[in-house]
Amino acid sequence: MTIELASALRIRLVEQLEAKLKDATVYADYAISLWSIRGISEIKSLPDKGSLADQLNRYIGDRPLATFVEGELDANFSGPGINYEAKEKPLTSYHGYDNIKSVAEGLVESLVSLPWSYQVTVKLPDPLGLRVLQEFGAFELSPRHRIVSGAMLEEEFPQAHRDLGLAARMMGSKYAPPWDENSAYLQVAMSGYFGAAQSEPFLAARDDVLTFYGLGLAFGLFVQVPASRLARLNESPFYVHRLTDEGWCQRATVDMPDQYEAGISTLAMHPGAAEDPAVLREKLSRISSIFRSNEGRSLALSARWLFESHCGRDALLQYIQAAVAIEVLLGDEEADPSVGLTTLMANRCAYLIAGTQAARSNLLKLFRDIYKVRSKIVHRGKSRLSSEEMNLFGALQYLLQMVIDKEQRLLERGEEKV
Repeated sequence: MTIELASALRIRLVEQLEAKLKDATVYADYAISLWSIRGISEIKSLPDKGSLADQLNRYIGDRPLATFVEGELDANFSGPGINYEAKEKPLTSYHGYDNIKSVAEGLVESLVSLPWSYQVTVKLPDPLGLRVLQEFGAFELSPRHRIVSGAMLEEEFPQAHRDLGLAARMMGSKYAPPWDENSAYLQVAMSGYFGAAQSEPFLAARDDVLTFYGLGLAFGLFVQVPASRLARLNESPFYVHRLTDEGWCQRATVDMPDQYEAGISTLAMHPGAAEDPAVLREKLSRISSIFRSNEGRSLALSARWLFESHCGRDALLQYIQAAVAIEVLLGDEEADPSVGLTTLMANRCAYLIAGTQAARSNLLKLFRDIYKVRSKIVHRGKSRLSSEEMNLFGALQYLLQMVIDKEQRLLERGEEKV
């Protein structure tokens, strides 16, 4: 559904953009200075409430006009070539930008043509990717998510390369290699606008990648092993392609944040999934059920937090991330305040997982011990976790995996009955 702007609003936006872009300058004959167009953020003509505001936020983000204009200027401006000796010059002094009103009109016309279609692609760890390719060739997780080979991508997408910016060029960065035809990639379709890594559609696609790894942990596709036992993954950025009249064109290359790269490097395929194609298919099918289900959003969110709790080196932060993940599934904002959130969640967890009264009693005690540590971190500002508290952290992650596992099975059974 394209964006509809009243004619008066379009005219006002063009006038305001024209006024702000007159101050735009270009650095080193190469890049438009973001500092010189900071005034675009001051334009408040677009509504901040209502259906149009919701649509703009979904397609772009919480500062839609500035994000879109900055992104399009950066993507489309092309100077004569990098000249580090050149002084900053007005944007209007460059070919195609001497008529700023025409530039502003073009930007508004492009804005109302949203949403645009994109694919975000990231390489999967070789043990998993190679196994999927060997057994299935490709695997559709949902209409928006699929696992494909580099060879398949070469047929439809331009060869992936790192889109070097000015800073990267100055530091001597090199282009990344093209698709690896013998490796598998997770591809996520997104709709809206991508101009930078902070646009809402890209963040949602990135979250889906993290959710994939979290669900893999919960369902036993992956196990975590000490990082020292594994070779660190090769750099695995997000490749972003946009669908145009000429086909899929590479829009950008976005680095995978270090903490996620490190977290992925600690994951190994569970032996059962690695050795038995039926088990591998079952694990992928369970992940697929969450991506396909309208009722699986809480499970997807919880799984993402689960994976994030396996990333990084800040145990206190990771503990809170795991606690948030379990609260997503077991918490209730409208619960009776006389019961207490911890007691409510402990009981829900116990009755979901434990099969006997004795097991429930033990789990209730464990859950309360876990949440005592959470309370100390949040309310007292602990500086580190003791050995015993680290054991409780491990127990929290294990309980979380079991809760996600059980909830997915209940969701799947419920949908089968409909």
